[in-house]
Amino acid sequence: MGIFWQYFKKTLRWAPIWEDGPLSALVKGASFTLDTARTSILWIRDQFLPEKCDEEYIPMHARSRGIGVKHYRETHTQYRNRVTMAKVWHEKGGKNTGITEILDYYGFEVVILNLRTEDADRWAEFRLYVRPKFWMMAEDYDLLTEITNEYKAASAKLETIVVEFELNQAVYTGITILTATHLMVECN
Repeated sequence: MGIFWQYFKKTLRWAPIWEDGPLSALVKGASFTLDTARTSILWIRDQFLPEKCDEEYIPMHARSRGIGVKHYRETHTQYRNRVTMAKVWHEKGGKNTGITEILDYYGFEVVILNLRTEDADRWAEFRLYVRPKFWMMAEDYDLLTEITNEYKAASAKLETIVVEFELNQAVYTGITILTATHLMVECN
């Protein structure tokens, strides 16, 4: 039983359709047609919502929100999430907590240091210390710079990104060696 047939029979309680007959058959046919139209209308409505639309429409929603292409590390679900949350991300942009939260979404654990603490004349510059949760590829450095520049405060300038890796390596003698590599990326 469709939604409209239930509506006609149970909500409206229209007595002539309670028994089988030509009027009941006509109303059943009309309710089936209305259910089909309702399904089509709901599908069309969902195509305007990035959280519910078909996969093929997500890039169009992304372009309309000023979002680039899907990053190679993102799953389809993460990309859909990023497109859906674009307004929230833009509202968080310009704040240190927002940048930290956005970069954490991509798997970067970050600490932001304002260079005002080192030199009062460099009040608008900041340094980003990053500890990725994965081994970084060349594309990740570009992504990190791009995201930071997109969501930083308009008055701020990214001076440097310092990437810190921590590697745990087991040696055959049973000793674990802990090494760290610091990499500075200039962003000028």
